[in-house]
Amino acid sequence: MDPVPISVESAAPTRGSLLTALRRGELQGAQLIARADSDASVGDLYVREFLSAIPAFTAANSSTLMKRLGLAETRRLRSLTRRQQSVLTAAVSAAESLTR
Repeated sequence: MDPVPISVESAAPTRGSLLTALRRGELQGAQLIARADSDASVGDLYVREFLSAIPAFTAANSSTLMKRLGLAETRRLRSLTRRQQSVLTAAVSAAESLTR
């Protein structure tokens, strides 16, 4: 099922609220990765933007993980392969478990 197209104006506040909830620990990163294929506002997040919202990830950690996955700076969550989603989910879950 294709995500419902939404305008940029309506997606921006949603992305912002998702990132804020992620920063506050109200959402888990793995939850957002799982929603990337079905929710346009999640799928449109850049991987770097997503990782920077997770308190356990530093800029260096984010950069290292993106290089390990072979991801360009401009990749969005919706464009990740299943393997990349799996590795990213595992890394995010491990990092989040350390901060609880």
